Amino acid sequence: MRANKFGSWFVSGALVVSMGVTLVGCGGGGQKQAETTPAVTEEKTEQVEAPKQTETTDARQVLGKESATTIEIALTNGLESELTAVKMRATGENAYPASLVEAGKTIAANEEVRLFVELDANKTFAETYDLMVTKKGKDGKTTDVEFVSVPLADIAAAKLIEKEGIAYVEYTTAEGKTDSTRKAAEAAAKKAAATSTGKQDQGAQSTKKNTTEGADAAAGAKGAAQDDAQPNDDATDYEYSDTGYYEEDAGYYDDSTSDYSEAPAEAPAEAPAAPAQTGDACTGDVEFR
Repeated sequence: MRANKFGSWFVSGALVVSMGVTLVGCGGGGQKQAETTPAVTEEKTEQVEAPKQTETTDARQVLGKESATTIEIALTNGLESELTAVKMRATGENAYPASLVEAGKTIAANEEVRLFVELDANKTFAETYDLMVTKKGKDGKTTDVEFVSVPLADIAAAKLIEKEGIAYVEYTTAEGKTDSTRKAAEAAAKKAAATSTGKQDQGAQSTKKNTTEGADAAAGAKGAAQDDAQPNDDATDYEYSDTGYYEEDAGYYDDSTSDYSEAPAEAPAEAPAAPAQTGDACTGDVEFR
């Protein structure tokens, strides 16, 4: 029983050894170390979301209305005072329309605003425009300043300037070129000064004429007054003498000839008293004393 037992154990062990040799020798007859394949790890990439862009609103003040038929200009108040009004017209128009600045608002010094220029009735932009702004001083007084011949249709940005009494605009075109309206402003200032001088001259001549006419009228009135002051026949002074009487500015009236004659060299110093009459006027009896 043991021999058979051991014999079966032997046979079983031989089979195991034989299978192991066969496995090792399989594939080439030499000993070969088993190759190990490295484990592949997947890299996980986290997707980072881009920050959301927040919409920013333009806080600049708006002059005019934005539309498909307008152009926008960045206008800067280069004056040293705040502006209470900005008016705009095409050059050559007679009057300015209402202010583009909203009621109760002002434009501070060096503040930039958005100016919108609208097409005219002919669906075109004018060649040049005029701007009339009202600036407010520190004392509260307001002054109007006019900027003439500004080519707004070709401007991207503009700045209001006032130097040496000349108001002009420095601007940048859409192509990036810089220029100003100073020459046009100087010409307009000279024209205004000449017009003002002409009006003053006309006023002076008119005043002189009125003064001369007034003086002539006064002289005529004075002469008339003097004429009126001259004694008339009713107010003429008479100086009597024994043979007649002396009438001033007329001559000596001689009673004997009933005519004027040459006046004596001197008028009688004192006219004789008229004779007194007594008696009854009703009876006609007159007694001279």
